[in-house]
Amino acid sequence: MYLGPARRVVITGLPPAADLDGQLRLEGLVCLLLARGLSVAYGRPSARPDEATIWLGAGEPDPAAPPLLLWPPADTPPRRLTAIAAASKAGRVCVADPGRLAVLRASGARGLLLPDPSHALWGLLDQHPKGSGCLRLPREG
Repeated sequence: MYLGPARRVVITGLPPAADLDGQLRLEGLVCLLLARGLSVAYGRPSARPDEATIWLGAGEPDPAAPPLLLWPPADTPPRRLTAIAAASKAGRVCVADPGRLAVLRASGARGLLLPDPSHALWGLLDQHPKGSGCLRLPREG
């Protein structure tokens, strides 16, 4: 799993409460992380070695504690995607569309092709009791 040795994931860049799509993405991601046995926290990362950070797209990523995964909303414009990637030296930008991944790679950015967490949430709700699903991230390479 790309999160490495992390046992705790801090989620930053949280969507506003009125953003229903964003709330579904957040809930889907949290369910998948819990299913992997990871604990979840929200807010500022502490940069502990057993902690990974995922940024969901609201505001700007914290340069003092750069996220490992940047997962902006699916409708983020390509120019914004490349700006996010350029600002984050260590992180990978997650996109659900091969065309967006091509845009990232053409700009020299590192990206990962992953399904949107809200879609994964529906799969979990349909097939698994809470906390028993699985998020499979591709190996780095």
